[in-house]
Amino acid sequence: MKAIVAFCIVSLVASVLATSGYAIDKASVLVYYACDEGSGQEVKDSSGNNRHAEWRKGVATRDAGKWTAGKFDKALDFEAAGNYCCAYETAKDKDLDKAAGSKPFTVSYWVQTTSKAGKGRTVDKGSHGCNLGWHSAVNAGKIIFEASDGGCIHHWDSEVSDGEWHHVAHSIIPGKTVRTYIDGVQNHGDFDAMANKKSIASADGRPLALGVSFEFNTEFLNAQLDDIAIFNYAMSKDEVNEVGKAPVSEILSVEPTGKLATTWGTIKAPLSTER
Repeated sequence: MKAIVAFCIVSLVASVLATSGYAIDKASVLVYYACDEGSGQEVKDSSGNNRHAEWRKGVATRDAGKWTAGKFDKALDFEAAGNYCCAYETAKDKDLDKAAGSKPFTVSYWVQTTSKAGKGRTVDKGSHGCNLGWHSAVNAGKIIFEASDGGCIHHWDSEVSDGEWHHVAHSIIPGKTVRTYIDGVQNHGDFDAMANKKSIASADGRPLALGVSFEFNTEFLNAQLDDIAIFNYAMSKDEVNEVGKAPVSEILSVEPTGKLATTWGTIKAPLSTER
């Protein structure tokens, strides 16, 4: 009987891995916005950490936002909304500052834009005018990652302003490097200027914001964003490629029968060891 049970378990695991071939431990997800609400003011965090964001007119006034068709289901439409953003207040969440700033982490999202003018932030955690923190942005149609510990560094990457959906991932190791992948390809090598930045954690619990430089109420995004996640380790290229194949929610759990949910973290650990 035990042999039969063991065989069934092995068969189930093999079937799950054959379906996707990859797994992410849900505990590694610091925040995940699927962006599928479609209406209202709230953008829910599906990581289980309750880091829910809300639409803001400017940065101060809570208001209903705009959604559109996304890469997967719905997406946040900052182009249609105008000077709007989404923000999660982190003043009482120092754990996020530490995990996404002082230790290795990965920022992943999908972006769609035709804008080649100006700069709009995609994911923002401080770093304006060389204040402490970091952000990812679309600047003159190209992806850029900026970070500061009191002195700024700027990592330019490829253009994404062709109106198509593009997957962007920054794999960040403070005190070592940043690797940026556009649609799974690292176009410009490692960003070794990060070697002098031992921590890029934002000061004073500045909000995690989407579509704006929250601190200065500027650099509003003229684009659409979908499937936004931050992980608590620096992903390898293989991991980034897998995340770019499907919504993060599908990588976190699989339901082969529509009823049986298997947490990926119990099947296969992350490939990367950079934590």
